[in-house]
Amino acid sequence: MVSLIVPPMSTTSHSDQTAEEWARKFYILLDSKDYSQLAEQYLTEDVVFNLGDLPPAAGMRASVTNLIAVGNFVMAAVHVTYKLVDFEETRSMRGFGVFTFRPSDANKACKYEVYADFTPVNQVLAKMGVE
Repeated sequence: MVSLIVPPMSTTSHSDQTAEEWARKFYILLDSKDYSQLAEQYLTEDVVFNLGDLPPAAGMRASVTNLIAVGNFVMAAVHVTYKLVDFEETRSMRGFGVFTFRPSDANKACKYEVYADFTPVNQVLAKMGVE
């Protein structure tokens, strides 16, 4: 189960949901690895997702540490702990997720960008001999 710490937010253009509820449910579903439900409920069919060329993670948990909604954007600062496939050591890093919504559909993100310092991931990959 994901542990979320999200500050209170006022209601945004996300129908009856607050930005906090939307982000909380998104990250819980992401953590559950039910990607088909995640895509169906939270992402448009033509979503653009940027996370670089990282290898798959065997386990990941995200804690939202700050969140702000402005216009068609929801920005979530997160602390992520993860374990890469074929590597025993658990690592953590901080990042920032930016969700973009179309005015016509404020319940599904059409773009999801992750900004983070991937140095810890690259250190693990170097130990594994992955370039």
